[in-house]
Amino acid sequence: MKNRIVLIIALLFMSLVQASAQVLLGNFPQTNGTINAVKRTANKLFLGGDFTYVGKATGSLGAYSLENTDSVTIPIEIHGKVSSIVTDAAGKIYIGGDFTLAGQKHNLVALNPDFSRDMQFACSPSGPVNNMLVIGNKLLIAGTFNAVNDQTRIGLAEWQLSTNSLSSFAPNPDGIIHALAFDGSRIWVGGSFSFIAGGLRSSLAALQMDGTLATANFPINGLVNSL
Repeated sequence: MKNRIVLIIALLFMSLVQASAQVLLGNFPQTNGTINAVKRTANKLFLGGDFTYVGKATGSLGAYSLENTDSVTIPIEIHGKVSSIVTDAAGKIYIGGDFTLAGQKHNLVALNPDFSRDMQFACSPSGPVNNMLVIGNKLLIAGTFNAVNDQTRIGLAEWQLSTNSLSSFAPNPDGIIHALAFDGSRIWVGGSFSFIAGGLRSSLAALQMDGTLATANFPINGLVNSL
């Protein structure tokens, strides 16, 4: 009797080990809605439900070819919120938001033209990035952060792409920047703020390239989301 109990316990342990060893298929097709019915016939799997797409899961970042109308394979998978995508003259792609990549939290990453991650890119804001703008070799980032690479930058900062370093640009608005634009000589910022670069401006401000306040002043009673 004792030997039988030991045998049963051993078999239960083996079944638990086998069950824990099962893993989900990473390349299994995903849908954008609920699956209500599944039927396998030979080497085909039929799915029925409330969805309009079946295919490879891409996470929060995807690419689409305008030449042959096919999706483009990206060798990384981002999960979370992507709020802004910009490129520079060299073809590098900058992704801003609030997401995870390879299991780690990020607010800003850079990709090479072949979509591989640029591991040399060192800009690390302390919070989500909502908007970005590339001006020559400068990358402007706006969001809900209060530091970049452990240096105080409230909601707006400038990263020097040529030197891979943070510039002295620090307007430090008292609210959130939602929009960025460049008119050839000045940087325009829109959002929900009343004070920026040491002066009073209501939701819209023009900045010189060094981050100081320009004389243009168009007070807006409300929120600026786009420029």
